[in-house]
Amino acid sequence: MPQTRTLKTNCTNCQLELDGATHPTMDIGPKPGDISVCVYCGHVMAFTDTLGLRDLTDAEIVAVAGDKQLLEAQHFGAFFRKLDKENQ
Repeated sequence: MPQTRTLKTNCTNCQLELDGATHPTMDIGPKPGDISVCVYCGHVMAFTDTLGLRDLTDAEIVAVAGDKQLLEAQHFGAFFRKLDKENQ
């Protein structure tokens, strides 16, 4: 999976620093307004004009609710968080 480096930004939920984006079908990096999921806590955010991260607007929350790719990304992150805890 290609990874794109982004502006170093803290997750708006867990405050951990994020600096990249990965998507299994991404040929190019994220664009402003694209949705992102924090790999550490599963929080859903959107990319800003500078490719930092921000919380979703109410309209964006409604638009992505139940999105299968978004849910898969959250499950993927949860799986790796569980593995990380088991290996500590």
